[in-house]
Amino acid sequence: MEYKQQATNPDWWNTNSDCIRIAATSGTSPFNEWYQFDSREEGLSFIQETFNSQTYIDNFAWINGEIYDANDIIWNSDEPEVKNNAAPAELIDVIKAESKF
Repeated sequence: MEYKQQATNPDWWNTNSDCIRIAATSGTSPFNEWYQFDSREEGLSFIQETFNSQTYIDNFAWINGEIYDANDIIWNSDEPEVKNNAAPAELIDVIKAESKF
């Protein structure tokens, strides 16, 4: 995993690789965030260990080791359930929820 918080993309951003790259940016803000994960599982692990913003907590839920948009969860049962045909949340959406932007 690679992570940088800086105004412009880091050197590793433009390398040819099969990894997952996600940027949460606003112009040339020094708070721009640049993420690179080797796999979705690595991204999920990082998110679960480090994210804690209220927007993230309000908008996403973990079920069976995967993260879903809260709108894709049925909350009126003893155990929350994923709605039929709901796909796991996109990492970009989760990262943007945690981001300052």
